[in-house]
Amino acid sequence: MNKIKNIALKVPRKLGEETRRILLERNLLRTDLRIKRNQEYLYLPLIREDDNLPNLPVVVKEFQLQEKRNIYYKDLLPVEIRCQLPTSYDVIGDIILIKLPETLLEYKKDIGDALLKANPHIKTVCRVEAVRGELRVRDIEIIAGEKRTETIHREYGVKLYVDVAKTFFSPRLANERRRISKLVREGETIIDMFTGVAPFPVMIAKYSHPKKIYAVDKNKEAVFLAKKNVKVNKVEGIVEVLLEDARNLPNIVEEKADRVIMNLPFSAYKFLKEALQIIKSTAIIHYYDILREEHIEERKKRLQEEASKQGFMLEFTNINKIKTYAPREFYIGMDITAYEKADVA
Repeated sequence: MNKIKNIALKVPRKLGEETRRILLERNLLRTDLRIKRNQEYLYLPLIREDDNLPNLPVVVKEFQLQEKRNIYYKDLLPVEIRCQLPTSYDVIGDIILIKLPETLLEYKKDIGDALLKANPHIKTVCRVEAVRGELRVRDIEIIAGEKRTETIHREYGVKLYVDVAKTFFSPRLANERRRISKLVREGETIIDMFTGVAPFPVMIAKYSHPKKIYAVDKNKEAVFLAKKNVKVNKVEGIVEVLLEDARNLPNIVEEKADRVIMNLPFSAYKFLKEALQIIKSTAIIHYYDILREEHIEERKKRLQEEASKQGFMLEFTNINKIKTYAPREFYIGMDITAYEKADVA
């Protein structure tokens, strides 16, 4: 039998099936290679290393080729356009979201069909534009498969209902959501100011022991699905979903938060004043933005200046480039500790 060396995700056997399914959904699993296993671990062969990988070791192993070769979508398309084809795309449940340059729009139907053929578990392929507005929705065009935008997405044992046309959801933040859930201490009060379909609150409620999580959004469609996700994951006693503009939170939520989540790239900094008005004298803020690397210090300075006006000091304890958004632009996550100034009355 032919054998080849390939990168692989080293996975404890008890997590094997769930991780295999996640890799398959995200188009990261090489199905042309046989999974390797021993008594403790599975070694899942990878198509590539990616920001969207589960937080597990990547190693090099020798694998046997399957009798049937895996099909890559690029191989099904004309040679002359392959160099222009995207190397990555988002997989949400059984829907693929892909951005296409204008030069490829005449091939969009062929690209959609190729993605369906190369990914048997996918039912719909959508061409997407950039996220826009405070409701964070995309312009969506179905280019292949079933004419629907609703799906069920799973990550780390959490089940999420998503409508990719009416709500914002990023599968690439799965590891970040799991990371935050591990940081939460027992008895915390948490406010997610821009919750979308509530992936952060549901993940935290499922894996930690907070006292209360307020999941807030002004998008009616997102709030409808957030409530559904809270119910299906059985965390109703912890998560309360609110249809509200984040600017109104200081007048609505009486309980001060130990931790605030601000996932509104491009605009989150505009809401720091409100965030500081709803936290305790010392609290954690998880702040997300999309920035060029050379603009990170400038954004930190701007946040610090606004905090000072509100009587707080900020300590930036962790800054992480979660994923690449565009050439030289990154989806940035900042862990910030906010302290109320002792000399402020």
